[in-house]
Amino acid sequence: MIEKGFAYLLLHDAAVRDLARGRVYPVKVPEAGGLPAVTYSRSGTDRASYFLGAANPVKAVLDVTCWADSYAAAKDLAGRVSAAAPPGGNDRNLGDGYRGWWGPARDVFVQKTDVNADADSYAPPVDDSAVGVHSVALTVTIWYDET
Repeated sequence: MIEKGFAYLLLHDAAVRDLARGRVYPVKVPEAGGLPAVTYSRSGTDRASYFLGAANPVKAVLDVTCWADSYAAAKDLAGRVSAAAPPGGNDRNLGDGYRGWWGPARDVFVQKTDVNADADSYAPPVDDSAVGVHSVALTVTIWYDET
């Protein structure tokens, strides 16, 4: 599952880990999760099919959102996510076309990655606090070999 490899990448990248402190979650931040945090969810998969079966690579699109108490912290975290690179990888990172093995058991071969877009957002406070939540949404495309 490409999502497992993606979470592993973020949890083991020093720059993301230093800011997010392990707060990388599928789909949503838990109620007691804290900020800053990163959420991810798959929004699409494209498998080219041929007469004799599926072709490689598979294209997966992940929606990634970086959450923080301030705009600057959300932008900083988004930059760190874009620059994340798998442990022991090559000189490329998520945002500039990483190619190589990733995942806890190096079980997925990634052909190429790309961070395609970002969008900023702010959610005002819902209680009596004066602090809302800032977010930066990224679209991450990952082409990988499915085995």
